[in-house]
Amino acid sequence: MKRLLFLTVLMLAKFLLQQETAAQEKSPAMCWWYEKPASKYWEGLPVATGRFAAMIMGKIAQDQVWLNEETLWAGSPNNPNSLDGPEKLAEMRRLIFNKEYLKADSVSQAFSSRPMRVQHYQPMSNLNLKFDNQDESKVRNYRRKLSMDSALVTITYEIEGVKYKREVFASYPDQVIVMRLSGSKPGKISFTGWMSSLQASAVCIVEKNDLIMNGGTAELSKETYSERVIPSLMKWQSRIRIVNEGGKITSAKAGEGSEAIRVENANAVTIIMAAATNWKTWNDISANEKESCNS
Repeated sequence: MKRLLFLTVLMLAKFLLQQETAAQEKSPAMCWWYEKPASKYWEGLPVATGRFAAMIMGKIAQDQVWLNEETLWAGSPNNPNSLDGPEKLAEMRRLIFNKEYLKADSVSQAFSSRPMRVQHYQPMSNLNLKFDNQDESKVRNYRRKLSMDSALVTITYEIEGVKYKREVFASYPDQVIVMRLSGSKPGKISFTGWMSSLQASAVCIVEKNDLIMNGGTAELSKETYSERVIPSLMKWQSRIRIVNEGGKITSAKAGEGSEAIRVENANAVTIIMAAATNWKTWNDISANEKESCNS
């Protein structure tokens, strides 16, 4: 009887598992999906490690991946408190005790932070990819989607019988974002890749198969922060590693003489993206952003 009962329970468990699997296969995937590339930044599909993030636009002939890092802000550690606070506090108390409330209220404004506004979050860099032989008028079956179950962005389309795929995910343990480019026929992945930034101080170089961009942030204007301008001492680095399967990689030049990497006739390409700043703690920006990014 025990053996019969055990077999019955086992068969029931197997049946329920099969039913659950069948239901999952029939149910639609939980995802955002679109039939065209993003035309604006906020139409991109986000992937992130929690610290380092990318917006995936999914354009055909020339794509752009927007990269941001949570610790990149304007300014630097500072004390926003008023230096004459103790004296102003004594004056305000005296006015209150004398029932001169309006004057006391005017003195209270001295306790506001200097400047009264916080510093601004800053954009970091962009990865630009200009593909060969990607005629947008010939694209068929385009789909761009973000899976809620796997946190994987997948872009697929077809041009003249070749099925192209781009897959993007963020690795929390490794703190990198990875993009893989592939085609259904060998030797179909060719592009020029370079980096750009809205930060005027940013400079890009090529080191072996890496695109490396170093930069800082601009000081916020004196018109916006008339009470006190905080110097921008933040430094950052973005590093892009390109790993080809087949074909070849060479150095090149992009628009306006930017350092670039050229990939020709690869079967597939893996792009690994990393970024870091000199932020250490809220009051310490002595970290080495280059070492952090490289690691």
